[in-house]
Formats: sequence, C-alpha cells, structure tokens
Amino acid sequence: MHNNEQLPNQPTGCGQFDPRFLAQIRRNLFSEIGANNAQGLSKNLRQQLEGLPRNVRKEVVEEIGDQCAALFYACESGNVETVDYLVKVCGASIEQRGISMCSMVHEEDWYFCTPLGGACAAERLPVVKYLLELGAAVNGSSECGSTPLHIACGVSRIDIVEYLVEHGANVRQRNHSGETCLMFAVLSESLCGYLISQGVDVKARDLYGRTALHYAIEGGNSQTVQLLLEHGADPFAETRYGNDPLQTACLTGALSIAHYFIIRYNYTAERLADTLELLGTTMIDTSNTQAVMYWRLANQLRWAVPRYIQKRPEILPRSAFENRVEFSTGADLDAIAVDEDAIRYQGLIILERILGIGHEHTIQVMTDVGYQYEHSVQRDSRKCMDMWLLALQMRVQKHSILHYKTCTTARSIVRLMENVLHRNVTQNDPNTLRFEDVFAMFQLLVSNILETRHLLSVQPISRVQQDNHDNTVRCLTHLIYLLLSTAGNQTERRLVESSVRDLLRHDIRCVRTNESLLHLSVSRLKMLESEYVVDKSGTVGIFPNVNVTNLLLECGADVDAFDRTKSTPLHTACLPLNHDREVVRALVEHGAHLDRPNLYGDSPASLLAGNLANDVVLGKHISLKCICANTVVGSGIPYQGIVHRMLEGFIRAHEPV
Repeated sequence: MHNNEQLPNQPTGCGQFDPRFLAQIRRNLFSEIGANNAQGLSKNLRQQLEGLPRNVRKEVVEEIGDQCAALFYACESGNVETVDYLVKVCGASIEQRGISMCSMVHEEDWYFCTPLGGACAAERLPVVKYLLELGAAVNGSSECGSTPLHIACGVSRIDIVEYLVEHGANVRQRNHSGETCLMFAVLSESLCGYLISQGVDVKARDLYGRTALHYAIEGGNSQTVQLLLEHGADPFAETRYGNDPLQTACLTGALSIAHYFIIRYNYTAERLADTLELLGTTMIDTSNTQAVMYWRLANQLRWAVPRYIQKRPEILPRSAFENRVEFSTGADLDAIAVDEDAIRYQGLIILERILGIGHEHTIQVMTDVGYQYEHSVQRDSRKCMDMWLLALQMRVQKHSILHYKTCTTARSIVRLMENVLHRNVTQNDPNTLRFEDVFAMFQLLVSNILETRHLLSVQPISRVQQDNHDNTVRCLTHLIYLLLSTAGNQTERRLVESSVRDLLRHDIRCVRTNESLLHLSVSRLKMLESEYVVDKSGTVGIFPNVNVTNLLLECGADVDAFDRTKSTPLHTACLPLNHDREVVRALVEHGAHLDRPNLYGDSPASLLAGNLANDVVLGKHISLKCICANTVVGSGIPYQGIVHRMLEGFIRAHEPV
C-alpha cells in the first residue's frame, strides 16, 4: 500500500487546476516510482492522473523534478509496467532529456540524456528492449553528444551493447568530445573485443588527441592494452599534451603497463631515464622511499654510459619552488631522501623539465601540493598560495578563465586569501596576506574576463562557461574586499581605486542574473565555494560590506543598475536577509531610487517599510519628481508622446512591470 500525502481540494470548472493539487500528484508519482513497486503505480494515483485531461496529465508527468522527469526516473528504476503506463496512458515523451550518473572512465559522468540512455546507465536491459519496441531513437544523443551505446559501453554491459548494435546503434559515432564507444569500453577486454569485431577504428582520437589505448592505460587495464596493441593501436601516438602511451602510464602510476612498454619497445637511454624520473614523481604520494629509488635508478642510468646523459632542457629556478634545483648525483639524493619538502619540490622540478610548466599534469600536481601545504599540521599557507597562483597563471594561458578547472583554482585562491586574512596572523608571520599577491590575482582575472567575454555569445551557449564567468565576477567582488583589507598606504589605496574605476567602465555583469559588482557587494548569498578550501572562516561576515559598496559607488558604479528581475542594488540590500543599515544608507545617499518597482512589484521603500531595523527616513529620500511620476502612473494619466522623451523614460521606470 502506498502512503501518499493528502491532495488539496481541487476546484472544478473552466479547466483550471490548483498548482498545489498538481504538485502533490507529481510528488506522489516520484515517491511511488522511487518505491519501485513491482506492480507499478497504485490504483489511487492512476485514478488521480486519469482524472486529468490528457494534455494536463502529460504536463504533470513531464515536469522536471530532481533534474529529470518521471519517465526517466521509471526507466532507471527498471519497472517496465510503469514505463508503459507513463508513455501510453499519460503521453510521456520517450525522447525527453534528464540527468543520469554512471561510472565512466573519464571525468564527466553526468548526462542530459534520453530515457533510453538512462536505462543503459542503470543497466536495465528489459527497459532498453521495451523503449526500442516503442520506437525510441537508438542513436539519440545526450547534451554532450553521447549515445545510449556510449553509456552502455561505459558501464561495461556487453549484453546491452549487443542488443543496441543489433537494433541499429552506430558503433562509430562520437560524442562532442570526439570520444568513441571503444574509449568508453576500455575497462572490459571482452567488450572491446566485440566492438573491434564490429569494425570500430582502434586508432581514432578524441579532441585531445587521446586514443583508446591512452584510455585503457588511464584505466589501468593491462589486458585491454595488449588487446588494442594486437589490433593495430599505435604505441607511440601522442596526445595534444605530448603524452605517448609510455608517458601516460608513468603519469597515471600504471607501473605494470609502463614496464610492459619498456620491455616491448626500444627506447633511448635518455628516454628511459626520463621515464624512471617520472615514475618517481608518481610515487611521491604513495612512498617517498620508492620515489627516491626510481630516481636513483635514473641517475645510475645517466652515469652508466660513456658520457653522462644531460637532463634536458635546462630549467631555471622558480620562486614558487623555493628556487631549488634538480639533483644530479647520488649524494644529492642522499641529502633529500628524508626531507619531505625537498622531495615534493624535486617532483615538481622534474615535471617541469620533462612535461613543461604548462602541462595539465604539472599544473594538477602543483594544485595538489599546495593543498597538502595548506592542510598540513604546520599549515603553510604561503607555500600553498605560491603554488596556486602559478597554477592559475598556467591555466589562464592554456584555457582562459571560462574553463572549469581555471575557475576552480581561482575560487580556491580567493577563499584561501580570505581564510589567511581572518586567521589574525601577526604582521611578521610569513603567512600574512600580501597586497601584491591580491593585486596580481585581481589583474589576472580582470584581463582575462575582458578578453573572453565575447565567447559567451557563441552558439550553442555553454552553461558551464556562463557559470564560470559568473563565479569569476564573484571572485572579483571578493578580491576588491581583500584589496581594501590589505592596502597598507595611500599609494596602494589609489592603485585599488584606479583599478576598480577601470573595471567599472566595462560594466562586468553576471550572465545568468545580470547582477553588477554593486549587487554582489550588498548580498549575503554570493559566497564562494571551493573543493580545495573547506575552512568556513573566510565566508562569515564579508558581505554585505559597506567599504566595498562605498568604493564601488565612489569609482562610478551605477547605483540604479538592473538585474534580471529589474531589481537595483538597493532592492537587494533591502531584503531582510541582506539588510545592513550602513549599506542601505550608502546607496540612498548616492541617489538610489527608493520607489522603483522590480518585476515582483516591490520597491525598496516597500521592502524597508516593514523592517524594524530600518532607520532611513523614506519620505526624505523620495524626490518630488518621483512623487509626480508615481502619481501619473497610479492615476493612469497618459504621458507617452506627450512629455519630453527623457521624462517619459523616467516615468516608465516607475511603472509596475
């Protein structure tokens, strides 16, 4: 028996339905599908659904809830009877998109795919068969271009793969990243063998130049690696980052696969020495002893031939790596063998020499090492910040701020800076937040966001890029706060003012909400989150911030800028959650209008009227001009085409939207 919530009383007539009534039906529908009753939906729920007109019933079952519709949820639950009911009785579309999560060999595991893709992700073969009988598009792609066949390969279900192929699935189709079904299937040797028998291209490359062989190595599947090599995979194919299969094995710590390549193929002594040194860097997090062991083997190899094999290219010392240099003798290795700091820096220097400072793996290791310093017992925030700032510079050069990894690094640095600022360290503490670091970070983000704004208009619009842009705008607001907090003299203060003034001339806004920097400075909800920095101290009590608000206003910020809801910064500041007397007063004193309604018909004055904490005398700040405009609007007096054009716009701004 299903224990559904009581439905609200439903008025009849005129085809009108109480939204609460329909919302409760949706909740009951998702609840019963989640219970996964083998008998399908309850009689009571079916009566409720069938009591609705067909078009309303269809709308109810296709409503997005928990990021997918009821049919999608039913397909993943595996109940064919419920799927049949939703499609045939309720009219649910078998091509509607929803989110699924399945365990893939690459990073992006979430898909806006069809119910067929969801059934494949959940490994529901009976549902797959039924949907195909109903005519579901066997090659219908997800938002990222992956087909149900890609997804079935990703979960290594050869029976589902075979059924899809038998019903017309295209084994050669790629997704938007250029990935093939074979690349998704590398965790299963037998599945790869089946796809090869169907004529897939073993040497095909994705947009990053990786082949299925690279994917198999990253997945650590030595059997699949050997199978692919036996069927023509190129053992020397390089990715866009210059990673051939041997280097890929080193960077992923696939020791047995790396040894297999070393034994099978003829590499130069220099390449073998580089390989052993890379393997040493991979071992650092697991065992420093093993790392040093591989470096000793590499060092012995370099000295074993008649002439010492030079380490190329020559790398200049970096301040982020404490200006250290790479070892060259056994004595050097003896000196660092028990020094954890020295071993970390040796690993980074080796990665820079062999891979390059801008290589994705080098950048990621810098990020991870910074994290280790910040979360160590000693908590060395200075070393962490040096690492992350260098990593951010490299990511910006490679990807721009719109890339999610670049934005993640930027958010992490800002959060780290806030945490350091709020730890109350002494002036002479090496972990003190420095103005020059904050200013360098601010300049880097400003220059990049101005360069990449035009990319946000390219179709199709990337939601991920929009989110990264908006998070960068939030970072800039936080950095303005940090600049004010660290500026120690008038010269630095004037530098902050001129930089902010230059930024405001470009009217940088959040894409999703159209919020300006001034909107963000008065909102308590625009905190930054970071997967690397979890300390909460940097998120408490920063915004609303009257100092940031005043600086923006003094530098020329538009006090009456509209966001997507036609709300001004004063609207935002007047919300009870955001209310701060000094911030509200600063906006009003800079000419913010108290009586302009937003999309919801709320004016700042109406929001403040019921706020007991408000100390702004409303009548004092509403001008005679505004009173006249409200009178014209409220009385319905015609004005368009009668008054001056500029005055006409002023009156229109006082109309309810």
